[in-house]
Amino acid sequence: MNNTSGPDIQFQKTRPMKNTPGPDIRFQKTRPMKNTRGPDIQFQKTRPMKNTRGPDIQFQKTRPMKNTSGPDIQFQKTRPMKNTSGPDIQFQKTRPMKNTSGPDIQFQKTRPMKNTSGPDIQFQKTRPMKNTRGPDIQFQKTRPMKNTSGPDIQFQKTRPMKNTRGADIQFQKTRPMKNTSGPDIQFQKTRPMKNTSGPDIQFQKTRPMKNTSGPDIQFQKTRPMKNTSGPDIQFQKTRPMKNTRGPDIQFQKTRPMKNTSGPDIWLHQKEDVCSS
Repeated sequence: MNNTSGPDIQFQKTRPMKNTPGPDIRFQKTRPMKNTRGPDIQFQKTRPMKNTRGPDIQFQKTRPMKNTSGPDIQFQKTRPMKNTSGPDIQFQKTRPMKNTSGPDIQFQKTRPMKNTSGPDIQFQKTRPMKNTRGPDIQFQKTRPMKNTSGPDIQFQKTRPMKNTRGADIQFQKTRPMKNTSGPDIQFQKTRPMKNTSGPDIQFQKTRPMKNTSGPDIQFQKTRPMKNTSGPDIQFQKTRPMKNTRGPDIQFQKTRPMKNTSGPDIWLHQKEDVCSS
């Protein structure tokens, strides 16, 4: 490449480089761009990469842009957005959003979301990557949510929970990733991971995990709780977890205690003492 000064430059249809000291060098099936100074330039119409360690890798079905100096701007068969100030804006076969200020907003073959202020909302229709260590990997094939203000909320072909105040509730229908160590990993219709230590791991239609030490472990296939204000307490029709060291311990098929506020007061029957 000529005159490239930014990181995250991808190539196409070539063999990878050996002994490269720069960050995040990837390859693809098109010629590279010229005079690019911004980071995170992605392309599409290829299979996902294997053993990638960088965050936010997306692909598209268009030729790359020339003389781009801004960070992470990608377009595809649509008009660009107006009054956008956040990085990582990508479009695909849909009309863009207006007045969006959050980072990492991407769409694909769906209508865009309205009034979204949370970061990292992405949709896609491809297979997930393998051995990826970067954060924020999302999938598509559903319509986006409306009026979402929390971070990383995605739903797919399931009913969401009601009145829950915990973060990062996501559902999906694809195979999970292997050997993932970054946050925000969603799974769907598969068995759960074993010995996972990262936060925010959700599962669906599977047995609970064993030997988990990270927080925020949630399971599905049951109706959610209503009007819960505590941090991520869920119940299920399965046996509880074994050897859990982190917070957020769930229980099953038991009723909670009512109106218990005193510290272990035992009542004994007193004997009548006759006064002389």
